[in-house]
Amino acid sequence: YQAAANNLSYTKERAEKYLYSLPISNNPLVLVSNKKNPLTSLDQIAGKTTQEDTGTSNAQFINNWNQKHTDNPATINFSGKDIGKRILDLANGEFDFLVFDKVSVQKIIKDRGLDLSVVDLPSADSPSNYIIFSSDQKEFKEKFDKALKELYQDGTLEKLSNTYLGGSYLPDQSQLQ
Repeated sequence: YQAAANNLSYTKERAEKYLYSLPISNNPLVLVSNKKNPLTSLDQIAGKTTQEDTGTSNAQFINNWNQKHTDNPATINFSGKDIGKRILDLANGEFDFLVFDKVSVQKIIKDRGLDLSVVDLPSADSPSNYIIFSSDQKEFKEKFDKALKELYQDGTLEKLSNTYLGGSYLPDQSQLQ
């Protein structure tokens, strides 16, 4: 392939193999829990259980949290299920919480008519999203970055974000330098 896109965040390991675009969005992370036992802050995941996919930035986020809270870490069960199924399992009480991106969570909850607690996490905890390119695609990456800057500058990205994502999830302009 020449490029890949799927809510990809930056990892050092991936950067050793692929080229990263400039950031295309900042998709805030949220803490999702059942309203019967709502969690209102990240500190409350101690001793609780979640489901994740292996190798995701969300799993890494929780692993990093666990490394700082070794006295009472959260338990991660790796499920391999898509996020829609995991949110449904959460609503059915099969585990305690999820950390995932806000846009996806809000859409799934709305589309399925679920009643879950959703709490925004601090913006410093939210990764930027990127397009990645094969290491031999430097020219493609440079053209993509140039077009991205132009769409940012003329307001097209803002319009697209509001129309299709329900809000402005653009990276800060300083990230596009």
